[in-house]
Order: sequence, then structure tokens, then C-alpha cells
Amino acid sequence: MSSTRDTKEPSATFTPGSLSALQQPTGDSYFIARADGVIAGSANTGSIGDLSTAKANAELWSAAPELYAALKTLFDLIDNGRLVRDTSHDHEEGWAMKQLDIVMSLQKVQAALRKAAAK
Repeated sequence: MSSTRDTKEPSATFTPGSLSALQQPTGDSYFIARADGVIAGSANTGSIGDLSTAKANAELWSAAPELYAALKTLFDLIDNGRLVRDTSHDHEEGWAMKQLDIVMSLQKVQAALRKAAAK
């Protein structure tokens, strides 16, 4: 199976270690910390004005390395022919059009991975 992806994809480097979103003692923001206590960043209400949005942003940020790795692994499985689509319905009328949603979704994931890996 030949790959349709750009083979010169940049490599992403993230803050090492597991990340967690923790509420600041002041209660008005969240910080993203590694298990060893090193602060990787923060999400506050200053620019967004909403503590629940700050929390959601911090939780998404803390999950980003795992999301990136999982999606990268998924695409590696596709590229290596280990995760393939079912071709038994290819003869059915309209089947190809039904595949467009997944193809478009995979393209969005590829774009997000490229964005995350940009330096």
C-alpha cells in the first residue's frame, strides 16, 4: 500500500512526561504541570473570562502529547497496511461516496498533526 502522506513530515517535540491540568490556589486559572511538579504552561480567565473554558483548555493542552502520539500511531498503521479499509463493498452503487466522510476526516487529522509538529 503506498502512502499518500508527505514523507518529509516534521517531527514534534513536546514537554516530556505526563501532564495534568491543576487549578491554581487563587482559583482563577489552571496550570499544566508534569508529574515532577515542573510547570509547562497555564490557562487563565484573563483573555477568555470563563473558568470552565480555562479548565477545558488546560485539560486539552495536557492531553495533547497523548492525542498526537495516538493519531500518529493510527496513521503509521494505515501507512504500513496494517489498518486497511473494507473493499468488499466497492462494487455497490454509491459506496465510494460514503467513503468521502472518512477521507475528509483523515485529511483534517493529518493537517492537525502537521500543525502540531510545526516548529
